[in-house]
Amino acid sequence: MMLGPLLLIFLIVFGAFLIGMFVKKENNVRIGKFLDAKILLAGYCVLLVCSIIIFTFLPDSLKDTRYEAADYTGEDDYNQFMTGLMEGSIDQVPIAVLQKEWNFPNKEKSFDVKTMGWQDGDPFIIVDDRGESGEISVKHIVSRSVLQNLDITSEVPSPKIAFKEGVLTVKSQPDKEIVINQYTGSFVTNQFKGVTAFGGESFESSIGTDAIYITVPKGTLVSGPVEWIRDHE
Repeated sequence: MMLGPLLLIFLIVFGAFLIGMFVKKENNVRIGKFLDAKILLAGYCVLLVCSIIIFTFLPDSLKDTRYEAADYTGEDDYNQFMTGLMEGSIDQVPIAVLQKEWNFPNKEKSFDVKTMGWQDGDPFIIVDDRGESGEISVKHIVSRSVLQNLDITSEVPSPKIAFKEGVLTVKSQPDKEIVINQYTGSFVTNQFKGVTAFGGESFESSIGTDAIYITVPKGTLVSGPVEWIRDHE
């Protein structure tokens, strides 16, 4: 959201409008018969400072988000990501990002995996039986997502993970809406640069793949919609 910047812009425009409306030939500004130029400008400065302070302490969810530029990921990157998952070497894949991690103590030799809230089938869940004794590690791993040349991987929501009474629950989260704003130069400037009114660059986009990577001690039986790394087969 752009609440903070919009507030600043509004105050600047409003202040300039008031000054323009009430400037007289003798360079004296009055609103009715009560406020002179000094009071008007002082009040405007106070509002501007307050708006900056408010914007500084706004939650991140209400601020503009800046994304780093990045090249999109192609088919070769996707194949490398999937191969890394199936071979248990995902930590060596450059485009693989650890989004979130959970660890649960467990001494049982078996447990079930249950998925909830998934509208397009079950998520991709892979099990690696090379973990430490007495612990279950769950990682949400995603391949890089690039939208219009901007890396938005950090915006991919992680599912909720819970482990209770021998059941590991993987619950999906609502989709997140992302709005990309593209800014271009003014009409006057674009004339000399040869940019048309409906110009602007278009970039390739690639929405990444995500997976739930479960690491368990050797000999642990995991049932449910899961696949095992190839070393287990």
